[in-house]
Amino acid sequence: SAAGEGAEVRIASNDKDLYALVGPRVRLISPTGAHVELIGPEEVRCRTGVPPDQIPDWLALTGDSSDNIPGVPGIGPKTAARLLGQFGSLEALWERLAEVEPERIRARLAESRALVERNRSMMRLRDDLPVPVDWRSCGCRPLNPSFLRRFYQEWGFHSLLKDLQEPDLFDR
Repeated sequence: SAAGEGAEVRIASNDKDLYALVGPRVRLISPTGAHVELIGPEEVRCRTGVPPDQIPDWLALTGDSSDNIPGVPGIGPKTAARLLGQFGSLEALWERLAEVEPERIRARLAESRALVERNRSMMRLRDDLPVPVDWRSCGCRPLNPSFLRRFYQEWGFHSLLKDLQEPDLFDR
């Protein structure tokens, strides 16, 4: 992988599934809103309550409405984060299910185990697939502001024209 070979990787996306990829050399760039945010491991933890490596388990419990995946009824982001903080993983949660309090949460988890396992299998990003493209060919090239300015003006991309004045996000 690019990060494994020492490259700094930036992924422009708001997809929570990709939080699982964030690490020391991988950051997400959140491209919406008034300002653009660079999301690292600490930002993932602040937003979700769990570190990046627990995102598939967290999403398996909470679901993801943008992907049309239902979560466990009554288990929201805070409860999922608390459970994963207490047990460390879904495997440990299932092994120690009798320790979950309150009882209604324990019962909902027990009833929803098949759903949670299905969710996790759908949410887990595969990193074992062959990639036929050399990652070096996907890198960012230096911007050509005069070309972009003409292009944006010609096609009416007024907000992008204003963004040309912003610092280059890929230099962070």
